[in-house]
Amino acid sequence: MGKQVINQKNGIDSFLVFVFALGIMISPDSLAMLGIFFGETGYIGFFLILFSTVIYLALLSQYKQIFIFLSGNSSDIEILKTTMGT
Repeated sequence: MGKQVINQKNGIDSFLVFVFALGIMISPDSLAMLGIFFGETGYIGFFLILFSTVIYLALLSQYKQIFIFLSGNSSDIEILKTTMGT
């Protein structure tokens, strides 16, 4: 029981950090900051972060539809349905 509570708290913390990071990414000034961090590949880095966050969301059970939408292959969808238990 105690372990479950800790996991839930960590999940909430990581979700808040994720929302905060997403807010930073969306604001236009942060695109310039990403340009500083990634140099010439600023936009590539930005899209990599954005894509990885979409995958992170998709891996959460309540965002199954996003992942199914992203994978166009019907066999992939069937595999996902069995692994995610829908």
